Amino acid sequence: MVVTWLRRNTVGDLEIHSADSKYTSSKLVSSMSKKTLLVSPSNKCEGNCHHCSLVALNEKERFLPLRAIERLGRLWKNFMFDESIILCTNPLKHTQLPSIIELLQSFSRKIHLFININSLSNALDKSIFERINEIVLVIPSIELARRFERHIKVLISQGIENISLYYVVIGTAKDIGNIFSLIPFCRTYGLSLRVGEPPYSKYVNINPITLLEGKRNVEICLRYGTLYGYYATNAFIKGYPVTLLAKPFETTCRMLYVDASGRVGKCPILDGRMHYRKVDEKIVRRFIFSKCTSSHFKLEFIPVANISLMIGDKKEIPHDVLMLLEVIEQLKSFRAACSALGFSTSTYMEKIKSLEYTLGFKLLTSEKGGKVRGRTVLTDKGRYILQLYKEISESVNKYLYQNMHA
Repeated sequence: MVVTWLRRNTVGDLEIHSADSKYTSSKLVSSMSKKTLLVSPSNKCEGNCHHCSLVALNEKERFLPLRAIERLGRLWKNFMFDESIILCTNPLKHTQLPSIIELLQSFSRKIHLFININSLSNALDKSIFERINEIVLVIPSIELARRFERHIKVLISQGIENISLYYVVIGTAKDIGNIFSLIPFCRTYGLSLRVGEPPYSKYVNINPITLLEGKRNVEICLRYGTLYGYYATNAFIKGYPVTLLAKPFETTCRMLYVDASGRVGKCPILDGRMHYRKVDEKIVRRFIFSKCTSSHFKLEFIPVANISLMIGDKKEIPHDVLMLLEVIEQLKSFRAACSALGFSTSTYMEKIKSLEYTLGFKLLTSEKGGKVRGRTVLTDKGRYILQLYKEISESVNKYLYQNMHA
């Protein structure tokens, strides 16, 4: 794997390091001057992303008043944002979404519409998608991408091609298998793939570079600037281009956030917002150009449950084997699944065989002959065990998430 990284030197320039080159470029320092507007159309979402801080769990649903965007548009007459992001909190349920987009177009060079993939069934108005630069489908699992595959195909068949997938990672080994599984899916439909933490979460700080570095078939390249207000780094996973998104580690971000109540602030992570009726041009500019007071270096504790299953008397299927079964189910290859998780193929081959002998039934089988020869798939009992594991994991993670952010 080739890894290229950046470091700031004593004179403030960014040094770019790779295996065979080193040079400096002061031009990269200005990448954080990109101005980003974030807009929350609602305080609710049909998705189920763990550690999301855009959703108000204990409040009634409310929608962003159009008057807030109209007033702000009047305040920055000659001001242009490089990008405006309509966040994934139920934008398609906002009855005035076309008007919001029209207003944003008057002071935004690009508009990105974030949609949780669970909301894609509400995507009825093709004209909305024709007026934005990018549709970003936020997906917390590979299963949801497959469930809504037909809806994606319908959009593409209507001539809408500016579609990206934003896969949400929370820092577990399961994320790696899901990323690898999304590569053939994105390649089939020509979709751009972004990988990052739950969008604008104040609860976690996940850098996908750390998650993927050292993995086979992963090449991490230079950070090229910012996207959606995040540091953006190019990578190639199994030869497919992927954008890795991480929180900026500098205080010079240029962001403005408008929440579903019409309150204006620096970004979703910070408090201290003001109602749109009380802000003027000076206050808005102070929000945008003020230094970020949030420390993204702080240590984040994320509860993770490692679940094993007991069958009968002391017949345990350990967590690492269950995790491997899940990735095999996605990749249809024992070797590729082990590679994605960083497991030794020979060690886990023996581990599976020993476990199958103890259980008295097969977990895996190989398909031979025809177009699918050489694939490794789960047996019926293996799929039953995997489904049980996934249901328990989902329930436990949901409980941990709700209690962590209660």
